[in-house]
Order: sequence, then structure tokens, then C-alpha cells
Amino acid sequence: MSTYKHPEAYCRMSYANGDRSVTEVLWNSRDGVTPYGIGSADGTCELLHVDWNKDKRDIFFVPPVGSRVFIDLTMDAARAYRRVFVEKYWEKEIYGERMCDRTDVWTTKEEAVEQLAKGDYETGGVPGAQPDVVVVDERLHKLYRERADALLKRLIPNPRFT
Repeated sequence: MSTYKHPEAYCRMSYANGDRSVTEVLWNSRDGVTPYGIGSADGTCELLHVDWNKDKRDIFFVPPVGSRVFIDLTMDAARAYRRVFVEKYWEKEIYGERMCDRTDVWTTKEEAVEQLAKGDYETGGVPGAQPDVVVVDERLHKLYRERADALLKRLIPNPRFT
């Protein structure tokens, strides 16, 4: 029986485009859901979660600098994504109406950004439950290294290697 809430918790998971000419392995750095589809690192195509049976849980994994990982969505990131969305669609028709005409819901772009971001961030009433994809930099790499070391130390408090 798993001690995790989600089967994909702390798993390295494969994503690929339709013909598998673009593939990527992302680590889920959390006990949370992951999306079925994500944009490729270079932004040229959509990648879908493939080979589910080969997902590998690795709580000690330290992702290399430059790799991408799933983290909890932050409110700041949700705002940034929604700001781009609102700028793009504020005056374009979506499903028969324009965002700028929805004065019953919001009156400014910033109100639209805030409401949409809050909806993303608080999905299911759980703040930060949604995943985000980020590129591992030196700072994150160091944090994941320290986390893995601390986990190992808790499991094996006085290791004796011969």
C-alpha cells in the first residue's frame, strides 16, 4: 500500500509528441497530480504523458540543471500565466463573447487576471494543488540535493559503508 495520495508522486514520467520525435522526462517533485499534456520545452508542440507503466518513483532524485520538473503552482505564477492569457484574449471572441464585454464578471483586465488566477490556484479548494512546470536552475538543484540528503539521513541515521 502506497503512503502517497497520488500514483504519480515523486515519479519520473515520460512525455512525447505524437510521432515521438520530441520526448522529455519530467520529475514530479511533489505528491500531487500531473497533467496529461504539457507544452514542449521549446514551445513547438504538445507532449502527452506516455508509457505510464514505466513511471518510476524516485524520492531521492536530484534533477539536473536544465531539466524540467513539476512543482506546486504559486499564485504569482498563476497571475503571470493569466496575464498573458487576458492580454491575448481580452478583445477576441471566445465562445461567442469577448472577455472585455463580461462586465458582470470583471471590469478591468487586472480583475480578470486576478479572478482567473485565483481559480487556477485554488482548484478544488486546495491552494497550490495544481502543477506547474519549471526549469531546474542552480538554486533548485541545490534545494533538491539538500532534500534528498535530509531524506536519506532520516532513513539511515548512522550509515556505515564498508
